[in-house]
Amino acid sequence: MLVQCCKTLKRLRSCRSLSAAANLQNTATSLGQAVRLADTVDVLDLQESADLLCVNLMCEKVGDPCICRLSRVLEKLHHLTRLNLANNQLISLPDSIGQLEQLQYLDLSNNRLQSLPDTMQHLRHLKVCHLD
Repeated sequence: MLVQCCKTLKRLRSCRSLSAAANLQNTATSLGQAVRLADTVDVLDLQESADLLCVNLMCEKVGDPCICRLSRVLEKLHHLTRLNLANNQLISLPDSIGQLEQLQYLDLSNNRLQSLPDTMQHLRHLKVCHLD
């Protein structure tokens, strides 16, 4: 029922008198989808995502968490307000995370982060950052 309701609201997005529809955000749940929606995506939800595993057979990290592809995608997401990278076993974040000037919410929980990039100081609008 809830899924059907959400689909209906998305179809009515252009209706300005429906306040719930006006508050819908463009969400991407994969790196490919984020690239396709780059100009409009507000939310990138990559919780426990296979997109963050290295697939380069020439790389010594193949099959392990990797931020190479994530870095290239983040550089294109100028309107991103929410980023969920929870449960990916990441040990680092790309410097490009600092380019997300509109970012307000960041979930990094359940990763193996050893440090955070200095570029995160540029995230002036960040209100919530989960690290546990």
